[in-house]
Amino acid sequence: MIRSQFGAARLGGEPPFDTIHFRAYYEATPTGSDLERLSGVIQADTDAGPKPIVLILPGINVPIDSYGWLASRLASDGYIAVTMGAVADVFGGHIGLTPGLDFAAVTPDGYGTRPTASGVQPVLDALATMNASGPLTGAIDLTRLILFGHSAGGTIALQSADTRYFPALMAVAVYGAHTMASTVLGYPEDTILAVPDSVPVLLMAGDHDGVMTASRDRYGTAEHHDPVTRTFDEALSRMKGDSYLVIFEDANHLSICDPHDATSARGFLDTHAPTNPTATRASIADVTSAFLESVLGDRGNQQLQRNLNQPTVNRWRSR
Repeated sequence: MIRSQFGAARLGGEPPFDTIHFRAYYEATPTGSDLERLSGVIQADTDAGPKPIVLILPGINVPIDSYGWLASRLASDGYIAVTMGAVADVFGGHIGLTPGLDFAAVTPDGYGTRPTASGVQPVLDALATMNASGPLTGAIDLTRLILFGHSAGGTIALQSADTRYFPALMAVAVYGAHTMASTVLGYPEDTILAVPDSVPVLLMAGDHDGVMTASRDRYGTAEHHDPVTRTFDEALSRMKGDSYLVIFEDANHLSICDPHDATSARGFLDTHAPTNPTATRASIADVTSAFLESVLGDRGNQQLQRNLNQPTVNRWRSR
């Protein structure tokens, strides 16, 4: 049984835009007690010991419930999967849903001095409190952390993939994300920010991503715009054979979202994805889970290799 527990943490900034909310999904062990029946609260399964954390960082203005399906899947695979988001200043006074972004840390003067993902540590601190009491007591392995991000959430996950910032970090996995830097932030055209080489990286995208194509003028790039592949080739310096680029067949920027809320974010820019999105999402989850098992588990990467050769995968390579 997969259950979830809600929480909140201080993000910083001016009220009321100073709080980040999150939802921790976990595998529960029901007892059938009256307390469970009356409260709806069911204790986490701790028979296998504490479980690693996967923090899921959303795209800008993408509702966090759009990633609930992935969180449930990862919880069933043995993780504490956490969706998170804050209503705050997205950029330039525009209020929207954000994963928590330290804008100053993304500038030429600030990049590399601290994490750009400002929401991660407050949520980790709140999870430590949850691990001490309540239904998740003893269920969370605070020494093993994975960052998963989509779109802008994936970008700040890549930028923050450094064990100097988060000592528990074991891996980063993203979908529809890259590290090309916007000229608005003061970068020259066609700048790609380096990805720290601390941990293995899984870089995923669809081959029909209309949102990234429509955004190329942010970076001053030429008509041919493939920032995901360029990030893998030019920004990722890790060369240990444990990082992967995976492009999904006929998938678009929001193929990862279920449900897809067309009233927010920039899905109206996306390209039609001919493949059944259910099949794409299943493949994204399979590849992600197998990648994490290859990093954290003891079965090597055999399962990952099998999932990378599904028909839903257009192409992949490792480095």
